[in-house]
Amino acid sequence: MKGKKRSLKKIEGYNFKFICRITPETHRGDLMEYSPQKEFSDLEKKKLNPYGKEKFCKFRIPKIKSSGVYCIMEDNKVVYIEECLDLEQRFNSGYGVISSRNCFEGFQTVNCKINSLILRSYKEKSKLELYFLKTSNRKKLKKELQHMLKPMWNEKKVVFNSDKISEPIKVNEDSKTDEIKNKDKKYGKYSKIFGYLKNEKAESIEVPLSKLEDILGFKLPKSARTYTAWWSNGGHSHSKTWMDAGYKVKVVALGEKICFIKLN
Repeated sequence: MKGKKRSLKKIEGYNFKFICRITPETHRGDLMEYSPQKEFSDLEKKKLNPYGKEKFCKFRIPKIKSSGVYCIMEDNKVVYIEECLDLEQRFNSGYGVISSRNCFEGFQTVNCKINSLILRSYKEKSKLELYFLKTSNRKKLKKELQHMLKPMWNEKKVVFNSDKISEPIKVNEDSKTDEIKNKDKKYGKYSKIFGYLKNEKAESIEVPLSKLEDILGFKLPKSARTYTAWWSNGGHSHSKTWMDAGYKVKVVALGEKICFIKLN
């Protein structure tokens, strides 16, 4: 596993620390692949999971026993977001080594899925990197980032067959529904507020102003940080971005955050 100088990467406003490149083990320059399925003693009693027929690889990451949210990047694009109690255990005892029984239904199916995707990416000469954010709010942050980024490896419809891994259903981060495109024209530079809230289902959403600015891609005007009236539900075009998305502003903590709630 090759290392490099540690750095930070900002992902949707959060600073993730570079951990390592993810590189499968090799022997004398040759990639080491293995098929542990045949080793399971109760083979005749179990069915292979959807990823169990694949070949697998082995890899390790540094010893980092921390809880938080991790991100796998393929050629500088986020492809997988998850949370863990122990980063080292998650990778070195989970994804990095596939046991025979994990290839079968009822065991660790996700380990097979991620290991196989890592192996495929390595064969395609893609650059795989692991980033990590230590946080006690890991479950909420994971859900938030998955919703915003829709990483390909998190998609459930990643189909495997006996010969190869089919391409996951890709989500183009720049593509939008026709409805959102129309709203872009209507709301101008604040249209991304509509896009952010439109697919939310939560009854209430708290959004730090710094995060809202990251979503918009620019700083809010000074009046938005100093006057509650800027956030009134009506009377100006930018309020329609959240109201047409099905929300209204309930609480304004000036200079800090905004709380949106569902419209009745």
